[in-house]
Amino acid sequence: MLKKTIYAKLLVVLSFLITVFSIANLVFGATDPVSPQSITQISTSGFDTTDYPAQNTTAIAGNVTELSITALAPTQSWQGYFGNITGTITLQDASGNIFYNWTVAEPKGEIYASLNSSINWSAIKCFNFTANTSLEINLTTMESTYNIQTADVDGIDETFNETSNPTIYVGQYTVAASSCPTTYVYQNTGKQYTNFINTLLTDKEKLVYTTVIENDQTNNNTDVTGYNGQSYDFQMLVAEDGHNADTSTTIYYFWVEIT
Repeated sequence: MLKKTIYAKLLVVLSFLITVFSIANLVFGATDPVSPQSITQISTSGFDTTDYPAQNTTAIAGNVTELSITALAPTQSWQGYFGNITGTITLQDASGNIFYNWTVAEPKGEIYASLNSSINWSAIKCFNFTANTSLEINLTTMESTYNIQTADVDGIDETFNETSNPTIYVGQYTVAASSCPTTYVYQNTGKQYTNFINTLLTDKEKLVYTTVIENDQTNNNTDVTGYNGQSYDFQMLVAEDGHNADTSTTIYYFWVEIT
């Protein structure tokens, strides 16, 4: 009888430990976005004035002539990133010891970028253009950071002028759909409202640029056509100050969340 009682108690203890272990996995299974293992810059290019040969018109003494001129000018406020991503779903301990890995050729999830190397993911939310600056950053704060003027047509609010973001899961936190400043980077056919979604998030102190990794449809591994007719997993806009002949570079830190 004593042996049965001890055995029963051991079963209860074992059951309790298994339950605690399972709960711990549920609590800690959803992690914050992770910095990528590597970022390789494959190529970079910008506006080339030689693509646009000099135009001309005639002049005759004594005449006054009305002209209609169409021109281009490179933005001094934005940098674009595009490319592809591969990843690994991993099961490992806090010391980085790998229990098991699963390679993901076409990951789903999000890519995040910020001027800051540390983000408080537990405070992540939509960026609010009109937020009280005593509590968090707002549009004025960030446009001042990049030397963007209120009247600039390529400002932050002029660019992220939609609120049609999908539901975004940032670790164990949820950002509701249709609530954040959003824009769509062009495909080779021009402006569109389906692919390459870009959204602005914040932890109240830092701005976090966010883009959804494409191929987010179940059983669909076909890359989406990008701005130049080639297929990519992502296209992302980040602000950058190139005003007043500023040619200094800006460092952006990246994180990835693979789901």
